[in-house]
Order: sequence, then structure tokens, then C-alpha cells
Amino acid sequence: MELNGVRIQCAVLKQNLAIFYDKKSISMSKKLAIVGAGAIGLTTALAIQRKFPNIDITIFTKEVSPHTTSDVAAGLWGPVYLRDTPDDKIAYWSQETYEQLLTWWKQGGKKEIILHAFRRFFANNSNCKARKYGVCLMPSVMLTDKSDFKLPKWLDSTLGYYILPKDELAKISNRIDVKLTAGVSFISFSWEGGLFLRTLQKQFTENGGKIVIQAVKKLQELKDFDVIINCAGLGAGEIVGDQEMIPIRGQVRKVEAPWIYESCVLDVKPKVAYIIPNTHQLTLGGTANYDVHDTTISETDKINIVRDCNQLDRSLKSAKTLRDVVGLRPGRSQVRVDIETVPHGDKELTVIHNYGHGGAGITLSLGCAEEASNLLQKILTKSKL
Repeated sequence: MELNGVRIQCAVLKQNLAIFYDKKSISMSKKLAIVGAGAIGLTTALAIQRKFPNIDITIFTKEVSPHTTSDVAAGLWGPVYLRDTPDDKIAYWSQETYEQLLTWWKQGGKKEIILHAFRRFFANNSNCKARKYGVCLMPSVMLTDKSDFKLPKWLDSTLGYYILPKDELAKISNRIDVKLTAGVSFISFSWEGGLFLRTLQKQFTENGGKIVIQAVKKLQELKDFDVIINCAGLGAGEIVGDQEMIPIRGQVRKVEAPWIYESCVLDVKPKVAYIIPNTHQLTLGGTANYDVHDTTISETDKINIVRDCNQLDRSLKSAKTLRDVVGLRPGRSQVRVDIETVPHGDKELTVIHNYGHGGAGITLSLGCAEEASNLLQKILTKSKL
């Protein structure tokens, strides 16, 4: 019996080893194209390189950092503008990102964390990965006037949170002249696009990846690739004819205010205001103009942003203005991460979609990247069978 058991175990081991080496050879023979080099495109590319280190990956993009939508974003971890995306998916994808940010943040060491303010610690410690990636840990406050507000599932992924008591909420309401219905304080991160995108680009190319500056209008332009991954953000509307894609215009102001290390998001109708610390600057916002394509700086928005943020924190009156910027978030009814077969002449294009992340591209990026890499694994396994 033992001999038979050994034979069976050896046979299973041999089969598993064959699958492993087959998977490696498949990776080496496959050519993969990714459309988009923002937070979604680059994290997806790196997730695939980790899983299939020998795969040939080329990113096609109209722009690279510092000219992407992700560069404009403050990168606060907290899913927003996701409309009908299922709560369980939001929670899962965002948790994947949160856990990785926490891992990077922990690498600095307890002594420095105690001695330095959160973001100044990361700015000054050159040996810390969090500095390279633009990661800052911070307390964050979320305020709303919604009568039907419910605690989002993604809060369970954080290190901790608490619901603001009524007396504290009343004080804030009086100060900002808004009748708030709920408030939550929790531990969050900001992951600054202007810093981490360049780090990810460098990692991707050092791993053998290629970046081609080329605007892709149709997926059929990439017909010579075995698999195409669509991380085009707002551009996916044109590339795949997705009528659900709409821009969500966001205008922000970047300022210097090194004494502020807590983020605050005020979500009340008809406005949204937020204060988000980054490594070397503070992002003040903002706007959420649906189906607006205009990227010019609005003087009215500038005035409103300053007024609303000063209400949240009066010390901002002393902040030094750096610049005003506008970006278009890729709005969609739901985030799309799936496989599609697209007909093209006498052949079919195999496409993985990963787009439509609203105002949460950075928050969901690592979770969606992992899911996209899992979908690729299914495709490669199926093609082998």
C-alpha cells in the first residue's frame, strides 16, 4: 500500500511539475498588449510580470506620467464615484490595495514613526519604500448630510474606525454651516500618483516591459498580440464603443501646508470638499461634474474650493498656493473587469477589460490588477488545454 501511495504521489508531483513548466513556456511564447499607463495599467502590468515573469508585455499609451489622470489625483484610499459597482467587489479590491500600502508603510520602523509626523517621516527617510511610492498614512474623516447613510463595507479593511458622536458632529456642523447626519473617522492612506507612477514605470521597464507612446483608437490595431488588456480609463469609451463611459470632471488646488496631516472629505449636496495630505504638498478639492469634458481651470471652482476647504480647516488661509489642475475621472455604472472575445476578420481577439473605476482608480488598482492577472491565467490555461 505504501509503495502504491508513493507511486501515486510521484505521479501527481510529476503532473504538477509538467503544468508548471508548461505555464512557463506558454508565458515565454505569448505577446501581451496593455492599453493605458495610469495607475490601473501599470499595476496590472506589474501584477502580470510577477505571475508570469517571462511574458512579453508592451504598454501602449497616449501619455505617461506626469501627464496622466492619475497624476492629478491626490490618491486618498477610499472608494468614491463607483455608482452601481457591487459592495463586495469594492471591499475586496480596495482591501488588496490597503494591505499592500500598509506593508510598504510598515517598513520604516517604529522609532521613526513615533518621532516624525506621518508624511514628513516618509518624505525624509530615503530608505523607506513608502517614500518612493508616495505613500502616507493618516487619520481621515468622512462627513455627509445623507439621510440614508450606511457604513460602507470597505471600512472593515482599515486598521480602525469610529463613528463620530452626535455632539462632535454638531460642533462641526455649526462651524461649516451644514447640517451633517453622519461622520466617520478611520485610518487611511494617500498614494500620490505623481510619485508612484514613475516608480512603477521604472520597475516595469527594468523587468523587460516596453512602453510605446501611441494612442490606440481601436483594439483591432493590436491584432498581432495574443491577449489585449484594456486599461484605457475614460478612453475605453471610444476604444470599445462603451456608451456607459462618462467623464467626471475634477478640479483641485495643490498647496503647501506641512502642518496638516489629517485628511477630510465633506460630501454634501450640491458640493464636495476635501483636504488630502501628500508627501510634499496638500490637495484641496474639489468638483464632481458628471458628463463634463472641459479641462480648463474654472475661476468659480477655484473660489469655491478655497472657501469650502477654509471652512473645514481655517489654518489653510496661510497655505501657499502651488497650482490648480483639472482631470477627468473615468465614470461608469460599474467597474468592468472581465474577459471578452472580439471578432476581427477570420480571427478573434482575446481581451481583458479593466476600466471604469470612477474616482477610485488608485484605491482599487492593486485589487483589480490581481483580478486581471487571474483572468489572464485562465486564458493561458485554457489555450494550453
